[in-house]
Amino acid sequence: MTEYFIAVLINLALMNITPHQGWLQSIVSFETKIECKAAIPEATSTIFMSIYQWTHGLGQIEDIRCMNEEEWMKANEELGHVRPLWMNPPIENSIEKKDTM
Repeated sequence: MTEYFIAVLINLALMNITPHQGWLQSIVSFETKIECKAAIPEATSTIFMSIYQWTHGLGQIEDIRCMNEEEWMKANEELGHVRPLWMNPPIENSIEKKDTM
């Protein structure tokens, strides 16, 4: 089952952060995109206040939409962010074990 989250595109150019744009994702999930979109109007003022406090007034919200986790990661990668290690599939151990005895 795909879960959807409210995602916020923030511009942090005033904080001299590179890349200066990034998508933040809420921790509250919704079963459908329709439910997620319906929750945005009620959450908007809280989102703006949270971003204002978190960025000390230097962050600008450019967009608010609903995304699943894969869409969120792809959107951030397209902006130049690196996928977190915990999101990558496990890499098999390619080092051969040697008998040390």
